[in-house]
Amino acid sequence: MGRTRGIADTDADLPRRNPLQKMVEPFEGPIDLTLPEPVTLADFAASASEIGGRRIERVVVDDEKWVADADTVTVH
Repeated sequence: MGRTRGIADTDADLPRRNPLQKMVEPFEGPIDLTLPEPVTLADFAASASEIGGRRIERVVVDDEKWVADADTVTVH
């Protein structure tokens, strides 16, 4: 015969269940894991700006200029 839970019972008396386990049936079939639009470096810069509380932007620099400027750039 099954046991019913009464007012005096505690959660310790109940069977343990993984809290991450969802109470849904498993899904069989293809799952699309892609976003509707690709995430760009500009998107990352915008998120970093919001999180960091200061402006961060994506800047495209040609290779020769980047190498030439590498010795003169300081990070604050």
